[in-house]
Amino acid sequence: MEDEPLVQNPQVRRIDPDIVRVLAQGEKQLVDAVFASILAISVRLDEFCEDVEGRAAPSNVPSGDLLSERDSASSNNEGVVGMSTAKVALVSGAGQGIGRGIALQLAKDGFDVAVADLTFQEEKARGVVAEIEALGRRAIFVAADVSKKEDVVAAVDAAATQLGGFDVIVNNAGIAQVKPILDVTAEELDKIFSINVNSVVFGIQAAADKFIELGVKGKIISAASIASIKGFPILGAYSASKFAVRGLTQVAAQELAPKGITVNAYAPGIVGTGMWDLIDEKLSEINGKPRGQNLKENVESIALGRIETPEDVANVVSFLASEKADYVTGQVLLVDGGMLYN
Repeated sequence: MEDEPLVQNPQVRRIDPDIVRVLAQGEKQLVDAVFASILAISVRLDEFCEDVEGRAAPSNVPSGDLLSERDSASSNNEGVVGMSTAKVALVSGAGQGIGRGIALQLAKDGFDVAVADLTFQEEKARGVVAEIEALGRRAIFVAADVSKKEDVVAAVDAAATQLGGFDVIVNNAGIAQVKPILDVTAEELDKIFSINVNSVVFGIQAAADKFIELGVKGKIISAASIASIKGFPILGAYSASKFAVRGLTQVAAQELAPKGITVNAYAPGIVGTGMWDLIDEKLSEINGKPRGQNLKENVESIALGRIETPEDVANVVSFLASEKADYVTGQVLLVDGGMLYN
């Protein structure tokens, strides 16, 4: 079958008359080459126009691929010290009990957390670090005796350096002491005040210095107690130490407010931790009631009818550490299920 004469092809007829004239002269090979070239140029021109149209989209609306690349870059930067976009908190006494509950809740809130505790608590504290990491946040263990200022300052520095910032300190570490006021010794007073009171002073100082250094409007949160609102018999030294925390919170809030730093405290009631097991044991030795009876009677006095959990306390700290509490300072917030009304 012979090829169709190109001169009769309508596509060719739309081309320059000179080409048609060449066809009439029998220059078929030349025309084939010219026609192929024209078609190739036409295809390339169409591709070029489509590319130009694609580039004409508004420059402030990146493509999906570009957004993905930016998201990926942001995600990669989170793990780089000095480039973290997450907030950082330090919680003392975080190896167990209320401190552990607070550390885990802050991690759920998006904080990277420095878990501070005594050296002998390291194994428990590293367990908390692992729990935080399982939540997708970064965490470190910092050994610290909060009764020593140099340890507290070093813990704050470690949190800021290793986690890439510093935004919140929770002065949670503390001890209880169950003893009639007439039996309290000077040594016992020194011990409970060095841990429950001095540590709060050191925490306020170290955190405020770091906030000012970093230009951060940070938050200082300390552990008070229902015993900071009302003194309890056989808890004289403990009550005095917690009253001190309340006073320090009010003073620091006023002094640091011009720098945008807030200072608050939380006041738990009867929490189901080792501390209340100790209190129950000591009360039994003093008043002769069976072990567990004192705890039971105290829990029965709670309006909401149950013992408090570390999570109950942590939820209040979560609020105080958040932007929702930016206009709250100098306060001691009771979280006791309805024991005291102040």
